[in-house]
Amino acid sequence: MHVGVLSHFGPGYSGGRIHAWFLVEALACLGHRVTVCADNRPAFLDEFAAFPGHEAIRIVCAPAFRFALPPDLDVLVCVPDLVGHWSMYAKAIEYVRKHTARFVLLSFETPNWKHAEVPTEFPVSEDYGSVEASRLADVILANSRLSRDMAQAYFTDSPAWFTYLYPPIHTATADAVPEPPQREKRILLISRFAPRYKNAHRFVELLSAACRGYEFVFIENGQMHGNTAETYRAACARVGARFRTARAVTEREKFALLKSGVLTVYPSTFEGYGLPPVESLYCGVPCLAFDLPVLREVHGDDLIYAPKGDFAAMRALLGHTLETLPEVAVDRTALRCHPFMASFTEGLGAIMERLAAMGKRRPA
Repeated sequence: MHVGVLSHFGPGYSGGRIHAWFLVEALACLGHRVTVCADNRPAFLDEFAAFPGHEAIRIVCAPAFRFALPPDLDVLVCVPDLVGHWSMYAKAIEYVRKHTARFVLLSFETPNWKHAEVPTEFPVSEDYGSVEASRLADVILANSRLSRDMAQAYFTDSPAWFTYLYPPIHTATADAVPEPPQREKRILLISRFAPRYKNAHRFVELLSAACRGYEFVFIENGQMHGNTAETYRAACARVGARFRTARAVTEREKFALLKSGVLTVYPSTFEGYGLPPVESLYCGVPCLAFDLPVLREVHGDDLIYAPKGDFAAMRALLGHTLETLPEVAVDRTALRCHPFMASFTEGLGAIMERLAAMGKRRPA
């Protein structure tokens, strides 16, 4: 089948964009002809070059989605984003109404979910066109069981089949990074300054005397100002620790950093999924996070949990973990999460078979 994937791609890395491109690669692996229609070319595209079918993926780019979608699509997939692009949804809606393509709407973090979890940041349940698009969807594909359930509660007028697939990670890239002979006294902080619930701005609240002798490496996307970095460096120095940033790292560089450390700290108080804990555990590195429902669903008891939003408790737990590291070793053979591309592709294949069995849509 000819599958079009309509998506926004901004600068740098985001879990949703990575998820979207794994879906693109999985479609190509399944033998589908794939055309990506986007407002920007993904910055991370080279990271996927080793996947079979990658070279056959066609990319159409124009600012503000000023292009015509291919007229012969069998399936159109629309990928949501945090910013909200009316023009993207309008293009998808217009196309589906006029053509015979089946329509798949991806769903990561619906507004009702964000409003319930972080009402201070999302005081109103806003919609950027996804509700109207959902009324035409044949499948609404979420990235977790909880995400699917929240989508069902939000898209109440949709006739779609609601389902979910856990997104994979770059396991082959991680496997290609050699295990260090000895791990450094290094703690990886994976966070952002926006949205605020990522909580990079609250890092210093986690520091204590137990951090003495450790280096914190903040993997960030360029949002940190120099003055903030100096403030964090000084705060670490006061407890005998060190601080540095790792900006815009490649996947290989990220996995090398993960494997070099003893612990990952993931201080987000809301997530639609959360790839970093999966990546950390896959590298055999324990991960400290807040107790979020989606993390419990994906990881069970494999993470080290602090009560949601309790930074004092996370600070105490970080100190205790550093003092008892041998007791929190990760058993990579018994992980509950789903990091592999093969299982994601298999699940997507079943969805595509169901769409094919539906036949052509009748244009409105």
